Amino acid sequence: MTDTQSGAPNTLPEDFDAKQQAWYKSVAGVFARVQKKDVADIPLDVWKKLIKSTYDDIDINPLYTRADELDEVAAPGVFPFIRGSYVSDASRAGWGVTETFGTHGTATDVNKLILHALNNGTTNVVLDLTGDLSADDLSTVLGNVYLDLVPLRLHAGTDTAAAATALYALIDAAGVAESTTVELGATPLTSRVDGSDTISLDDAIALAVDASARPGDVRAIMIDGVALSNQGATDAQEVGMALAAGVDYLRALTAAGLTP
Repeated sequence: MTDTQSGAPNTLPEDFDAKQQAWYKSVAGVFARVQKKDVADIPLDVWKKLIKSTYDDIDINPLYTRADELDEVAAPGVFPFIRGSYVSDASRAGWGVTETFGTHGTATDVNKLILHALNNGTTNVVLDLTGDLSADDLSTVLGNVYLDLVPLRLHAGTDTAAAATALYALIDAAGVAESTTVELGATPLTSRVDGSDTISLDDAIALAVDASARPGDVRAIMIDGVALSNQGATDAQEVGMALAAGVDYLRALTAAGLTP
């Protein structure tokens, strides 16, 4: 029911009210069938029963339309940079399809799975090296993978530094360092919440300093909101703790000589 025509925010099509009323009636019809009542006995605002509240008492409506849009407070790449520090290339905008590999199977098996996935819609690859696979298996796991086209993220626990070194070697040997997108996946602060294995904060900062000197887009540290929510954090708590972790990382990184 959301109108997809071009136009400024809150610019509603002429038939918007009619479409909205039709949706109200459709929802009422569903409730009438479920409750075995005459639709005339169901109020049009019965759709409000579909509103869900989070643990933080934030209401989530069942339907959002252009009427619910708010004016943007700033454009991307413009101060105060709350929508990003730069304007994304339109040719690379949009969502990616991320899949994790390495939780089971040999290095050869995992390589076959990755190549099959990349040929069938997967765009981003996460490599789990916390099980049977290790940094030594990366050359086999990433065989025939175009490292300049596939964004990679590591999940290597305490072996993150070794995995980064092995991955850098493959990238440099392929001569595609300037075109790569890599996340090393170090999570020293959020791992304190769920007890997952990772490297120390000092080691993560050292990785970040090294990553800043490499060509391409290389990020050493990840703020893992999933680790927070899986331990029972509400939506607001997850956002708050993720931002707090981000601030601590920034302080440590700038103390190590990097710019914000």
